[in-house]
Amino acid sequence: MRPWSRPALLAAMLLAAAPSPVLAQPNSAFTFQGRLMDAGAPANGTYDLQFRLFATVSGGTPVGPTLGGLVVPVTEGLFTVTLDFGFGVLDGQPRFIEVGVRPSGSTGAYTLLSPPQPGTAGPYTVRTWSSGSA
Repeated sequence: MRPWSRPALLAAMLLAAAPSPVLAQPNSAFTFQGRLMDAGAPANGTYDLQFRLFATVSGGTPVGPTLGGLVVPVTEGLFTVTLDFGFGVLDGQPRFIEVGVRPSGSTGAYTLLSPPQPGTAGPYTVRTWSSGSA
């Protein structure tokens, strides 16, 4: 067997170091962080959270699915969840996130937090990555 020649070795190293193509984000999930207060103090414990998207800050029909029943740990009022409403929902139009909360394990109604939070550029980067033309 013949040892690698210097030009062939250099070519193999350059090929291995070539940048790979940029791939679109494989899903439409994004991170949502919030602060939850309970009786005027930062909440601690687990809570059931529900999330819905709307096209307007008040009223209207939800856009996309309702994401509910998420059991979320809250520490010193802070929580983080990953939400995925699907690719078709974040279409570049304004979106407002409505959050509902109830004690973990409860079967009662969710208390809606007010006001709904406007979607910001973070979730919309999903649209950029999935765009056919940029």
